[in-house]
Amino acid sequence: MYATRKLLEKLTLKCSPHTYFTIHAKNLKQIDLESLDVVANPNSDEFTIETVECDTSINSTSIILEGQEKPLKFQNAKSIKVTAPVFSRNIKVLADYYGLDKTEFSNSVINVSKFETDKLLVGVGQVGSSQDHFRLTSKKSLKKPMSVNLNKIKATRRVTVKSDDEPVKLTANGEIVCKTLEVLCENKDSSANFNANVKTFNLDLVSGDFNAEKVVYTERGVANVSRGDIKLSGLHVNQHFAATTDGVANINVKEIEGPGSIVLTSTNMDLWLAETCKDITLYSEQKINLNLSDKIKADLSVDTKIDNETKYRVLASQEGFNLKNSRKDIPNVGRRMEFTNSEETSTKIKVIERLNCETIVKKLPWMMARMRKMEENIDIPKIWPNREEKVPSNDELTSLNLHNRD
Repeated sequence: MYATRKLLEKLTLKCSPHTYFTIHAKNLKQIDLESLDVVANPNSDEFTIETVECDTSINSTSIILEGQEKPLKFQNAKSIKVTAPVFSRNIKVLADYYGLDKTEFSNSVINVSKFETDKLLVGVGQVGSSQDHFRLTSKKSLKKPMSVNLNKIKATRRVTVKSDDEPVKLTANGEIVCKTLEVLCENKDSSANFNANVKTFNLDLVSGDFNAEKVVYTERGVANVSRGDIKLSGLHVNQHFAATTDGVANINVKEIEGPGSIVLTSTNMDLWLAETCKDITLYSEQKINLNLSDKIKADLSVDTKIDNETKYRVLASQEGFNLKNSRKDIPNVGRRMEFTNSEETSTKIKVIERLNCETIVKKLPWMMARMRKMEENIDIPKIWPNREEKVPSNDELTSLNLHNRD
């Protein structure tokens, strides 16, 4: 079954309200996947497909739908729109991009919206032999990130966005609720942007940078950022969470709360800790702006240089902390200064300074903490993986040598 020219008339198939399906698209500019309106379609047993043709012959799409003996195949489709039951139990969207020139597919988009499913997988790259796991084999990457937009997704098990080679710009415009959220985008030009609340039991994030305009709620999780910053409006942790950045980067969190154990590693940090926090460990190389709730009762430990002992003693006393002990017997640590601001404490904060790090402790009420402006680094220019290297000519090298000699 092939698409006709220009526009395929609406193809409607009957399926189970809890069906499963796989969309395997090759060189498509846009993939739209949305659910049927439950109010208008209470039975939700229709599966519709629409495609738009293009002039090239390298585009193809196959759809594997439960109950169909053979895959539905479409040739020369530039974009495809699929409407499926809202309670589809297993959804896979796999997009491959190949060819000598990938410039045409730099602005490609995958939109998935309004599903309550068991598992959702969005993969960018060539699919291997296994249907459950794929490894990208393309030698060249897209010149610009591909957009993946998720909107109002609920999953009883897992939501996965995966790309080993291709850069992906993930945007969540609606709330995401799932047991496990995986964002596995190893390309340094990838990004993860959450514009709505994220509620998950397990969070596993690998990306170029990580931004959240709303609150991220998680039982336990890990976030590894390879290039940019981690900027979160709010973070709530119940058990364990760890985040780290590579290179000169920031971890900026407007508000951290929850009884979980949190470990953060970065060059610079700007944080505010609520009184509900229990165990916080910070590793930094340059600067830590540690803002604390005015209601917090904490034990504060700082590993620092010998030169900072007097300064930290004065700064901590100004914020209501009293020095309990200044230890000199810790290997490779100049001073371990232990402070407290209450006889009965419920929060433990440990700061490990590296290189010439500076820690600033300040108490702020919640409203002022939400309104504060956090420091930002200068944006690092992105180096696209397909950028052609310019080899200087002999004349240019000669003139450069002469200039260096002068």
